[in-house]
Amino acid sequence: MHRILIVVLFTLFVAAQASAKTADERISELEGRVSSIQQTYLTNNADIAKAISRSETVEQEFAGLKGAVETNTHLLESQRKDLQRMLNDLEHRIQAIEDRMQIFSTQINNAIGKVNPAAADEGKIYQSGLDKAERGEYLNAAADFQTFLKKYPKSTFAPTAQYWIGECFYSMKDYKRAIKEYQFYIQSYPRHEKVAAAILKQGNSFVELGLVEESKPFYDKVIKEYPNSPEAGQANTKLGRLTQKAQASSPSAAGQAPQAHPAGSSAGSYPGQTIEQQRSKYQESTAPAKPGGQPAQPASGQQKDQRYIEF
Repeated sequence: MHRILIVVLFTLFVAAQASAKTADERISELEGRVSSIQQTYLTNNADIAKAISRSETVEQEFAGLKGAVETNTHLLESQRKDLQRMLNDLEHRIQAIEDRMQIFSTQINNAIGKVNPAAADEGKIYQSGLDKAERGEYLNAAADFQTFLKKYPKSTFAPTAQYWIGECFYSMKDYKRAIKEYQFYIQSYPRHEKVAAAILKQGNSFVELGLVEESKPFYDKVIKEYPNSPEAGQANTKLGRLTQKAQASSPSAAGQAPQAHPAGSSAGSYPGQTIEQQRSKYQESTAPAKPGGQPAQPASGQQKDQRYIEF
């Protein structure tokens, strides 16, 4: 009986030992799994941190590239405007040289035919306008050309004198007045050699006034009616540039209502002052002040030049 009890107890003890070893092994295995999970978690966190760091670096590089592109775009636009201004000045000088040659030729022909004092005076006034335009005195040059037209409306130089008035205001960036002067020239001398250039610069003037859509019919007119002219190539280039700008700005402009133009920006408004009024205002603004420190006041009641037209 005692032997049986001892055997049973021994068997239970052995079984207990076996169970204990199995539990230790399981605990050890679980600890290993937990350690592995922790290591994986730490590794993933490190990878995420690296990815975030790389993303921030890429974002900074993108911002830098974007800034460089915007800077270069602004620089190119500034250089384009400077180049256009230089081309305009060069065009004026070339035109002045050509007009001088024409004047000399006409005066020689008149001198051969008969002595004509009026022809000499005609050339003198026109030459004065050319000289002032070449020196950049555009307002005074425009006044000389207008005086020339009033005195010699039937002159062979009348068309170019009117064109020069438009050129003077265009160079002064008085684009509304330039549009009207060019329009008067186009309607008065529709077959003259500078008509295509005048229409092109009307389109340019509308662009400068911020009236982009209004400029396109002028470019289209140049391309359609003067397809082989240098102005047609320039009009094509202008339209292409306007199309690119419209496409570039369309995503940000989607869903926005069109903005109203600032007051007074309409190109169809009447010129605020005649050339004489502007010259008078300029001369009075630079004249010495009256006793007591009060500057000279411009004359009032002047009438607008009635030859200007609406279009």
